[in-house]
Amino acid sequence: MVTYNNYGIIKKSLQSFITFLNDYLDEIIIFDNASTDKTIDEIDNKDSRIRIIKSEQNLGYRKAINILLKLAKNEIVIVTNPDIYLIDNSIINIVKIMMNDKKIAIGNPIPITQKNLMFKELLPCILYKRISSSKLIKSDKRIVESSIGGGSIFIIRKNIFNEIGGFSENCFMFGEEIEMSYKVLQKGYKIIWDTHSQVIHDYSYSIRRVRDKKLINKLKYSFYCSLIICYKLEYDNENIIYKFLFFIFYFSFAIIRSIYKLSIGDFIASIKVLLDNQYSRKYNASLY
Repeated sequence: MVTYNNYGIIKKSLQSFITFLNDYLDEIIIFDNASTDKTIDEIDNKDSRIRIIKSEQNLGYRKAINILLKLAKNEIVIVTNPDIYLIDNSIINIVKIMMNDKKIAIGNPIPITQKNLMFKELLPCILYKRISSSKLIKSDKRIVESSIGGGSIFIIRKNIFNEIGGFSENCFMFGEEIEMSYKVLQKGYKIIWDTHSQVIHDYSYSIRRVRDKKLINKLKYSFYCSLIICYKLEYDNENIIYKFLFFIFYFSFAIIRSIYKLSIGDFIASIKVLLDNQYSRKYNASLY
C-alpha cells in the first residue's frame, strides 16, 4: 500500500484487510510518500506484520510501488490503495486461481463503487472500451479475461512484475494499470476479473484533497506523461500513420479534458510534455 495524506481512511482500509484476510496475510508493507497529515499516527502498527517505510520526499506512486514489490517476500502480492475496503474474503479465490495457473499475471476484484471499468483494448495500450461494473457482476462467468486490470487494487505475480521491468519511473503517477496490462499481455500472460469478488473504492480520496499547487501541476504533467509511455511502448517504432493517429488522439483527449475540467493548465501540460526533446532525463529531474 502506498499512502499520501490518507488520514481518515487508511485505518479503515487496513482493518478491512486484517479482518477478512487475517489468516492469509504474511506481511503488510506501507510506503508513506512524505505525508504531511496524521496518516502514520492513524496506523495501528501493533500487528507485527505491519512494516511502515517513511519517505522524506514524495517519490510518486510508480517509484513507490517498484520499491514495495522489491521488498515483498511472497510470489503473490496484493497491491491496494488506502481508499479500498474489503467487504468479505472473496479476494482469496483470485489468489488461489493465480497459484494454480502460472499464466495469470494480474487478478482483480470488482470495485462496485466505480460505475465503469476499462475492459477491452480498442487502440493498443491507450484506448479501451469500458464495461459497467454491474454488468461484470451479473456475468454468467465467475472468471472473465480482460485486456486490462484495475488500478486501485490488483493482485500481481511478483516474478512477472520483475520480468516486465516494473513501472516506468519517468512519470510521477497515473496510467500504471495501462502500462502494466500492456506489458504482461505482450509477454503472453493473462489478466482476469473475478466477478464474485467485490470491494469498495472511495475513488481518488487523496487527489481530491491536494491543495499544493506544485503537486497539482506535477499531477497534470504526469497524466500526459503516462500517455507518452504508451507511445514509446507501442507507436514509437511504427510507421507515420500510427504515429499520426496517436497524436490526433493525444491532442483530442487533451482538449476535451481541459474543457471538461475548465483548466487551460491541463492543455499546457500536454504541450510541455511533448516539447521536451530530452524527455526522460529532464522530466525525471523535474519530478524528483
